[in-house]
Order: sequence, then structure tokens, then C-alpha cells
Amino acid sequence: MAILVRVPVPILEDLVHAATSKQGNIYRSELAKLIGASKESLDGKTSLYLISLMKLCGFAEADMASVLRKSKIVNQRGAVTHDISAMDELKEVIDNAL
Repeated sequence: MAILVRVPVPILEDLVHAATSKQGNIYRSELAKLIGASKESLDGKTSLYLISLMKLCGFAEADMASVLRKSKIVNQRGAVTHDISAMDELKEVIDNAL
């Protein structure tokens, strides 16, 4: 089961901007391919898969824990299920999904 994360648009915009500038000014579509996301998800219109968000944070050299604290786990239909408060809780969510 895939874990989807809804990131607030301003935070997502900052991540995408940081990633595109730190990786040699790559385009959004190239970044989307690199992290396995859709261009729409990078525009904040859909949720990102957790693995894609992890890759995006890596390219942006951002602290994933602080991004996740401001984000929400969503189900496959896009309904928000709950906030993510700490890394231990995220580990529990991942373990439950697997």
C-alpha cells in the first residue's frame, strides 16, 4: 500500500524551488521524473507518495522531519487521515501500511 502525503502548497513550492536550483536549475518536469512524482503533485494539486517526498527533500537538502510535521497523511481517495507529529509516529504509520 502506498502512503500519500499532502504537503502545504507554500512548503512544497519552497522545496521544489530549492531542489531545482540546487540541482543545476533542472525543470519541474525533470524533477518530477527523478523523484517519481507527477508534475501536478509538484504544483500542489495532488498528494505526493512518501517515497517521492523523501527524494524531493533530499534534492532540496531539506529537513524531512520538519516538512512532515506540517504535512498530513491522506488515504488513496485524498481524504486527510491525520497529522504526522513525529518520526516515531511516521514509522508506526509505515509499519501499519506494510
